[in-house]
Amino acid sequence: MANLGRKGDLFVVRFRFRKKEYKRSLKVRDRAEAQAARRKVEIAIHRLHTGQTQVPDGIDPGDFIVSGGTLTRLVPDPIRTYAIREEIDNYLKAVKTYLAPSTHALFTIHLNHWRKYLGRRTCRSLTSVAHEDLNSSTHERQ
Repeated sequence: MANLGRKGDLFVVRFRFRKKEYKRSLKVRDRAEAQAARRKVEIAIHRLHTGQTQVPDGIDPGDFIVSGGTLTRLVPDPIRTYAIREEIDNYLKAVKTYLAPSTHALFTIHLNHWRKYLGRRTCRSLTSVAHEDLNSSTHERQ
């Protein structure tokens, strides 16, 4: 059995499976949609209890149940990648309030040296920097 609740203006569903309580957002605001989603949760739990389906390996049972028993693999969240120069700027802004001014100035100097060393490579994402980019003794700016 699953119960509906509200968190803000969104509906959430609460249920138990294998002696564990789950609470998941249904990501809907309409009561009729929430009741339909709750019914799918109940059907998924029933199918699991009767052996008609199984939770796939690596999938959270709560997420599987809320999907109505259709989730078969993890769908990664899209990750925003920033250029190296943006990463440096974001980092320096983020730590400014936590560091002493002298330490922040030191970090700024070192990161600006790294930015200068990489040259035009700072337009690329941080994950695209290869070992050769950082360890070349005959560095040429690209």
